[in-house]
Amino acid sequence: MEPWKRVVTDDPILEAIQDNITPLMRVVEHNPINKGVLLKRQNIDGDTSIRHGLDRPPLGWIIVRRRSDVSVYDKQDENSHTSNSLLLSSSNPVTIDLWVF
Repeated sequence: MEPWKRVVTDDPILEAIQDNITPLMRVVEHNPINKGVLLKRQNIDGDTSIRHGLDRPPLGWIIVRRRSDVSVYDKQDENSHTSNSLLLSSSNPVTIDLWVF
C-alpha cells in the first residue's frame, strides 16, 4: 500500500477533506494486515510448510480461496522457522490461496 499523501491545493473544501481523512488513512496504513503477501495455489496435504517471504514471523493468515471443503489449521506453535515459513495442516489434500501478514 502506498503511503497517504496530501495534495497541495488552494481549494479550502479539498483541504478540509484531507484534514479529516488524514487520521483515518494513518490508521489504515499502520494496520498490520496490510503488510502481507498473497500466496496463490498452495497445496496442503497434512502437515505442510509454506515459505511466506515476509522475513519475519507472521502475525496471522487468512484463507482467501479454498478449492474444496476441508479443515485447514495452524501448527505455527510447532514451527521452528517462523521467520520464513508457515506450518499448516489439513484434514484432506486441498489447494488454497492465503493472505499471510
